[in-house]
Amino acid sequence: MLYFLSLLAVLLLASCRNYILAPIGDTGNSEASEYFVDDNGKIWEITYDSSGELRQTNTGWYLATPDTAQEMLDKVQSGENIYFSAGTYPDTYYLRATRTTATAYDQGKDDAYNNKIEESALVEIDELRINGRYHYVREMSDIEFRADENAVFTGMFKIENEYGPSSYDPVRQIIIDNSNFANSYTVGYGNHVRIDGLVFDGFDFRRDSRDASFKALYVYRDLEMEDMITDLEFRNCSFSGTDTAQNTADLTDDQKNEGGYDGQRAIFLHANTEGAFNDIRIVNCSFSTLFQGIYGYQINGFTADGCSFENIGHNSIALQNYNYGEPQYTKGKISITDNSFSNSDTPIGRGGFKDADILISGNDFADIKGEAIVKFGAGGTNQKLYDVTVDFTKNRYGSKALPESDISTGTEKNSIVITNTGEVTVS
Repeated sequence: MLYFLSLLAVLLLASCRNYILAPIGDTGNSEASEYFVDDNGKIWEITYDSSGELRQTNTGWYLATPDTAQEMLDKVQSGENIYFSAGTYPDTYYLRATRTTATAYDQGKDDAYNNKIEESALVEIDELRINGRYHYVREMSDIEFRADENAVFTGMFKIENEYGPSSYDPVRQIIIDNSNFANSYTVGYGNHVRIDGLVFDGFDFRRDSRDASFKALYVYRDLEMEDMITDLEFRNCSFSGTDTAQNTADLTDDQKNEGGYDGQRAIFLHANTEGAFNDIRIVNCSFSTLFQGIYGYQINGFTADGCSFENIGHNSIALQNYNYGEPQYTKGKISITDNSFSNSDTPIGRGGFKDADILISGNDFADIKGEAIVKFGAGGTNQKLYDVTVDFTKNRYGSKALPESDISTGTEKNSIVITNTGEVTVS
């Protein structure tokens, strides 16, 4: 059944003019437009020409509600988009690989840890054999998620397997006789997602109680998964929590297992392999009452522009490196510009960097705990700075302009520290 949107819903869509649909009467021509949503959640534009002939056009957008959000996330393909309507979204929503959106890769049946994806091992979903082990791999590009201003997310988005980063997928497995499997192998191993061009626009993420750790976006990338997240952007989003501490005292064991021991973070990008995260952008967003705002591992290319960070218990922006075993570093162009930081503990900082050009410009700092407003490099064996430059310019502490500095580590240093008076120490 196709159902036409009510006038209110059409106006709701029209509020996102230039992003989703033109409002009725403002299509750029003399034709009037109406919209409907089909049974698959797709939004179609209906126009009538001067002779009364009806035309329908797929807008490329899905309409998600709190009841259908996961269904739409499972359906969306490259080049398509999702508009989240007004309402409260309380669940954890997954960007995952399903049989309908993924490609299968034959991984053989002898090596339980054979996660490497070989293009030559591609298998058509409908032709899966019953004597192998398989990945579902989903590749998405050029996708935008846009939220109504009255859409509130009290849960989170996760980019990983719903049952763990390397577990089986019992919900979408192919039902077969397991006696046909050597060592009881199961079809549907892993849950791999590659993303190139994903935008969250206008989202309001809130955690209203300290009942568990809060992460608006949680991405877990495992060393052997060979997934990549490229061109991920949050713009015009807000993130608010309830707790600035890394505190487990009031949490149950289950809540600790959800990540409560980590403290509340808005954007958590975790990986133990280089190249997992590339060109991450946070633009015109606000962060308040959190343990950390943005926490990312070995990002290659990062931008935070025009954002506000208020009442943050630890780092507002923490760019970390993986430092167990072979170290992996944050690198590339790092731009932190025109942001405001207040009531934070070392607003900009964390671990090791390599081949990184860092611009810190036009930022306002106020009421910072301690003296350091910037600290890169922890000085440990795997958390040093290699060929790092920092251009520190046009920043202010309170109403006072801070001295400008061009900083270079050369081939190796332990740390860079910039204080709230602008004093620079490279050691």
